[in-house]
Amino acid sequence: MGEVVNHRPAAARRVHRRIELHARSSAALGGLVAEIDEETYDLDRSERDGGGVRAVGAEQLWRNFLASRFATMNPLMTEQPFTLHLQDGLTVTGRIDAIFEDENGAWQVVDFKTGAREPDPLQLALYRRAVQEIWSRQARCSWLLLQTGEEKPAPTVADFDAIVDTVASELAALAVDGTEVEQKR
Repeated sequence: MGEVVNHRPAAARRVHRRIELHARSSAALGGLVAEIDEETYDLDRSERDGGGVRAVGAEQLWRNFLASRFATMNPLMTEQPFTLHLQDGLTVTGRIDAIFEDENGAWQVVDFKTGAREPDPLQLALYRRAVQEIWSRQARCSWLLLQTGEEKPAPTVADFDAIVDTVASELAALAVDGTEVEQKR
């Protein structure tokens, strides 16, 4: 089974790195001037296709993060890698942008979105399952849409286990056919 590869645009990676350093108190609020520039970052698919959404620059993405409640919170983890074994032959690896703990001890998983495309609820359903399986904790999950600064709670994926079963069956069928599977994102 192949590895899922993330080809995030360079400026988006820099903004994510800036948020991670901010969480570690390594970056001044003024920013990493040498690393972050104001040029418009690489476009996501909806912007390339003329989806009517105008891209914002890296500095605006950063300002939108700073205006969020997460800028003043100390995360438990940032850019946390995980490996989640869903079924025999079906393993997902990923990296969670940030996990916070609120004053009541509840965990919140946050995924920082730099693009304009609508986020996929399955992504945060996988993160929620990883938190349950790996750290034995329940978590609320949300996106911080850095284009606008909007925080958006993730909807529940009611048929998550059925989706996992379908994916596992389809991958098993491909393996029987001798097809090599590699998905890149």
